[in-house]
Amino acid sequence: PPPPDHPLLGRDDVVATPHVAGASDRGKERLWTTAIEQALAVLRGERAPFCVNPEVWSGG
Repeated sequence: PPPPDHPLLGRDDVVATPHVAGASDRGKERLWTTAIEQALAVLRGERAPFCVNPEVWSGG
């Protein structure tokens, strides 16, 4: 986290929240759905749609 005297924390147009603030029900649902879709793609021998390092993909 930023130090207590960080300039952003004093701004009226900034709302500082912990990272978990983004963990909405819809966000968690999307996370799980995407993870399952990724796993199923790999099990089918396909490259995962959101593969972060496609250069190492060898096709299963």
